[in-house]
Amino acid sequence: MWASPDRGRRAAASCRAAISCAVVLVGAAACGAVHQGPSAPATPTANPLAGLTADQIARKAIADLAVVSSVRITGSVGQDDQAASVDLTVSTKGCQETLRIPGPGSLVIIAIGNTTWSKMDGLFWRQMAGMFPAKVRRYVAGKYLQTPDVPGGMTDLCGKGQVASSFGAELKDLATAKITTISGRPALQLADKRHTTSAYVTMSARPEFLRLDVSGQEHVVFTGYNQPVTITPPPADDTVTEAQLGALDRQAAG
Repeated sequence: MWASPDRGRRAAASCRAAISCAVVLVGAAACGAVHQGPSAPATPTANPLAGLTADQIARKAIADLAVVSSVRITGSVGQDDQAASVDLTVSTKGCQETLRIPGPGSLVIIAIGNTTWSKMDGLFWRQMAGMFPAKVRRYVAGKYLQTPDVPGGMTDLCGKGQVASSFGAELKDLATAKITTISGRPALQLADKRHTTSAYVTMSARPEFLRLDVSGQEHVVFTGYNQPVTITPPPADDTVTEAQLGALDRQAAG
C-alpha cells in the first residue's frame, strides 16, 4: 500500500543514498591501492618536480584537484567485482555524473547547490520502483527525481574537495617510476612498489592528474581542467519533485 504521506520523502532519501554510492565509485579506482613499499626520492633530475618525493608530488596534485574550477573524470572503475563506466564533470557551479554498469543499468546524477536530480534505469530503477504503486511508477519511470535541500548539497556529494579526498586517502607510499607521455603531454608515473597502481601527473610545478590505473583493469582519465562548464537542471517536464510525489501519494491512497 502507498498509504503514508512520508513515502515520497523516504523514496527520495533512498535515492539520495543510491546517488552517494554512485559517486563513491569515482574514487573506487583508488580503493585498496598503494599500501605497499616505502616512499622513495623522486628520480627525474630535469623537471620541475625534482627533489620531491613521490608522495609529496601526489599531495600537490591532490591539492590542485581540490581547487581547480572544473575537471572531467572518465573511465572504468570497479567495486564489489562489478565494472562500471563513469563520466563525471565537477565544477564550482555543480556536477553531473553518468554511471553505467553492464547488466544493472545506468544512473544519471545532476547536482546544483543543495538540489540533486537523478534518473535510473535497469536494475537501479527496478530496486527503486518497488517503493511506488503501479500508478506512481508509470509516472516516475524514465524521469529525474528531484531531491531538494540535500545536507551539504553538491559540496558533499561530488564537490572537488570530496573527489580529491577520495583519491588522496589511498595515494600514499609511492615511488617515482618513469617519465612517459599521456594524451600527448609529458607525464611522471607515480607507482606503488609492485606497480599494480599508477598515478600519472603532469611535469609541472603544479602537477595535475592525467590518469590513474589500478591493477591493469581499472582506469580513470582527468581532462578539462579549469575549462568553462555549464550544468543545468533537467527540463521541468522530465522531472518529478517531492511535492508531485506527495500529490501522487494522496491520489493512490484515496
